[in-house]
Amino acid sequence: MLPRRSTKEKIFILMGLTGFALITPFIFLRFFSGDYAVALLDAFISAGMLSLTISVYKTGNTIFASVLLSWIGILGMLVTVYLQGAEQVIWCYPAMILVYYLLQPKHAISINAVATILLFLLLRDKLSDTIMIATLVTIVLTNLLAYIFSFQTLKQNQLLTDLSIKDPLTNTRNRRALDEALQKVISQYQRNQEVTSLILLDIDHFKEINDSHGHKIGDQLLVKVAELISQRIRTTDDLYRIGGEEFVIMPVGASINEARELSEQLRTMIESSPQLSKFKLTISLGVAEYQSGETGEHWLHRADQALYQAKRTGRNKTCVAEND
Repeated sequence: MLPRRSTKEKIFILMGLTGFALITPFIFLRFFSGDYAVALLDAFISAGMLSLTISVYKTGNTIFASVLLSWIGILGMLVTVYLQGAEQVIWCYPAMILVYYLLQPKHAISINAVATILLFLLLRDKLSDTIMIATLVTIVLTNLLAYIFSFQTLKQNQLLTDLSIKDPLTNTRNRRALDEALQKVISQYQRNQEVTSLILLDIDHFKEINDSHGHKIGDQLLVKVAELISQRIRTTDDLYRIGGEEFVIMPVGASINEARELSEQLRTMIESSPQLSKFKLTISLGVAEYQSGETGEHWLHRADQALYQAKRTGRNKTCVAEND
């Protein structure tokens, strides 16, 4: 079965293949016209694009490939201008726009600013003042418009991502984000066998609190519990609200004993919190360590069974799932 690819991967692969297809013919045109140095440069750029595209296709890692391809495009353009003369400055526009597609706007504009300075140094003795100024103005305008578009797109994408993976009430991550995190953790385990656990917790007697004090108070308690837990766990440990009063914590790299200890600390913290004492709020927790070969759904199910045991045997306690 073909792996699911991110939008970033798809864009990179499409741009890499398109660039390879468009630049490769220039290798032969340059070679047969006697421009051997430029033909060699085009061959280097074309081979670099193809190699990075294959790398992304195989590994899915676009971060390093994006940085490298950006510099290949910019340096290739600068060397072309140096070897062929001022008329090759037209290549700066696609090269600079490419950088905005590959990198974050702040990084792209920094690289392009350096490229613009180097272009000026290369062209200052080859163009008239009027043409030089016009060239610089069009480069600056191109970068300005590309930056605005890239920044707005990044901002909108981040907003859409937040809407799709965050719980609007508690500002924690939601079930969709948990499913993605489970798959990521399992993939990491398959690569390096890193021990990891998850914690499933539930607020005890939350329905009675809602019935007695109203849903507004219930929502406020959910927010406060989420805040307290978020303040206690590490920044690398995400908190997820997966429904009603149920939350999941993913303590990265935690063994079953470490996860159980964290669970007890959280349980004690909630029980003794002055902000929650009026409601005598407590939580029950189930802890499960990942077992080789199991799915994320099965892993979560074992934690749910442990949580059920904690509920059934008195609440306000932590239970650990048994290995199958």
